[in-house]
Amino acid sequence: MITDLANCAHKTFIFYSKYELPDDINHWSHCLLPTEREKGIQFQNRSGQRMFYGVHLFLNRFLCKLLDLELQDLSFKYGNHGKPYIGNCPWHFNISHTNESWAMAFSKQGSLGIDIEEIQDFEDLIGLIQKYFHHDEVKYVHEAEAKTDAFYRIWTRKEALLKASGIGLTDDLTKICVLDPNPKHCIGGKIYQFELSSYKRENCFIGLAQIEKQACQIIKIDNSNYNSFLGNPFLL
Repeated sequence: MITDLANCAHKTFIFYSKYELPDDINHWSHCLLPTEREKGIQFQNRSGQRMFYGVHLFLNRFLCKLLDLELQDLSFKYGNHGKPYIGNCPWHFNISHTNESWAMAFSKQGSLGIDIEEIQDFEDLIGLIQKYFHHDEVKYVHEAEAKTDAFYRIWTRKEALLKASGIGLTDDLTKICVLDPNPKHCIGGKIYQFELSSYKRENCFIGLAQIEKQACQIIKIDNSNYNSFLGNPFLL
């Protein structure tokens, strides 16, 4: 499976999961980089720590197989706003996680961003969109029959776009409209143009921004296929 991905230059791959890790960190801490273990320790709650470790365990395992590297040779670098990348690597990637779910996107076609959000109802949805959405987006949600879905479709695209630009969330979200799937935006004084898409999977919405339009394959990772996909995660 990994070999097939490595030879696929014109497709974006999205993985998403609620994969659970064993409670005992000693079983899988060797699958993480020292900096990741140190950062994980800083989490105040166990669930957040497990999510952080789970995301990076999969990311490390996947990249090692994809690039034919050992874990100790995996060296992450970070942009000015904290976006991770690997130097001299043909693959671009981005990660996102929320309460109990995570998603990752991989592509050879250039910078990309991904966001995953678990669907929930809001007591003041209208107030939320008026605070953060462009006026055309506010109208779109108002007119939508399924307003919660419309909200998440916009929100995940907006976050994915900002992550793809390498800037992340800004204070001028109301100036950014993502209804057009191929918009041009001035973010941080630079012009960006990304292809935007969104996908609903079970109780989540996933937003994707990629440098050019290409086919997207979405793969759910769970206990039934984790080992067959990447091998035993505890045997690096």
